[in-house]
Amino acid sequence: MNIWLLISLQIIFKEDFRTKVHGGYFDQYGIIRDIIQNHLLQVLCLVAMERPVSLNPEHIRDERVKVLESVVPISDDEVVLGQYEGCRDDPIVPDESNTPTFASVILRIHNERWEGVPFILKAGKALNSRKTEIRVQFKDVPHEIFQKFSGTVRSIEEMGFVSAYKPLETTYMKLMVYDRLRFDDSLYCQIHSLRLEV
Repeated sequence: MNIWLLISLQIIFKEDFRTKVHGGYFDQYGIIRDIIQNHLLQVLCLVAMERPVSLNPEHIRDERVKVLESVVPISDDEVVLGQYEGCRDDPIVPDESNTPTFASVILRIHNERWEGVPFILKAGKALNSRKTEIRVQFKDVPHEIFQKFSGTVRSIEEMGFVSAYKPLETTYMKLMVYDRLRFDDSLYCQIHSLRLEV
């Protein structure tokens, strides 16, 4: 079970441009129906599905359907919606539009492998960068090798595995590395971020 290993799994889609000339189309559907429902759920199914019997398209489809059938109904307090400032400046978008251009949704899969691991789907337009990626955040080890000292901050959010698809395809792992330094019989701990590209 992944609950012992993972904090969460995020599937992120970010675009740094606005709806542009597609504002009228986009206003009818919004980010949920345009991106999350069509694209991010496909990625979710591929990531979360069990190994199919074969690479036969029907077998792959069957495993993906099992994932979708295992998704627990979404709780309102695990959904965030927003619209970027200036969205209604597009002449095709109605002045009273409240169609979301950003959404973050937490999905939970009720099966043996994924029980307790939240899948966080995020999608938005007019954000600070353009990328599509999967982020896996690992849990901290149960017993530290080094003691935690006062004043030392360790962010477990920095430990994870990232597979990015846009703008450049890359896969890397982020780890926190401890250095033990001994000066004047005092033990100091330095933390370095390490990025390993695959």
